[in-house]
Amino acid sequence: MIESGSHMPGFDPAWFQPHPSTAMRWERPHPSLEGLIGDYFAFDSEGPEVMGAISWMLPIWPGIRFVLADNPMTITGPDINWAPLPEAGFHGSSSKVLRHSTVPIPMLRISCAIAKGFSE
Repeated sequence: MIESGSHMPGFDPAWFQPHPSTAMRWERPHPSLEGLIGDYFAFDSEGPEVMGAISWMLPIWPGIRFVLADNPMTITGPDINWAPLPEAGFHGSSSKVLRHSTVPIPMLRISCAIAKGFSE
């Protein structure tokens, strides 16, 4: 499992307050990619205690997501039902909170900087 945290100066991994069986890293892109990538995060989990765990995703801007394992993951909302979530995909922004259900799984999400600029 990855280690929670960030390479960003002054960033405290305790801000994530992850479950002991989960981890998340949040990073900024290399300066040469800042016009294309706003930020990215990697999420990882392991162990039987996270089987079927439910979390709530806040509204986000468009991004590219890669599921790095064969385990199923679902995301549902008022007009969304990705069950199971494809291994890779591009998705648009969301103005609603979405329900996220998972089993132990690593995932990488890359935010699109152009769309992010419009949402700030």
